[in-house]
Amino acid sequence: MKNIYSLFCCAVVLVLSGAGLCASESATDSTYPLKTCVVSGKSLDSMGEPYVHQAKVVKDGVESTVEVQFCCKPCTKTFEKDPAKYLEKLDKAKAGS
Repeated sequence: MKNIYSLFCCAVVLVLSGAGLCASESATDSTYPLKTCVVSGKSLDSMGEPYVHQAKVVKDGVESTVEVQFCCKPCTKTFEKDPAKYLEKLDKAKAGS
């Protein structure tokens, strides 16, 4: 009986820790400096949940990733054609906050 109780407790902890991960993901949304899509200019939530993209950036020979949020997944194609143009908007928003 103790083994079943232990398994149940472990399952509860796993479920609750998963819920915590979801909460922390949405918490990052509130720290994102823009409320609008860098491509379309529409509200990030205008088409449901924002589409989160990890863009690769090379600066001074060092590659890193930058989170960019869009109103929808198709905006990533436009973004990828000229990422510097859109990253500049994001950089200006970060500098202002």
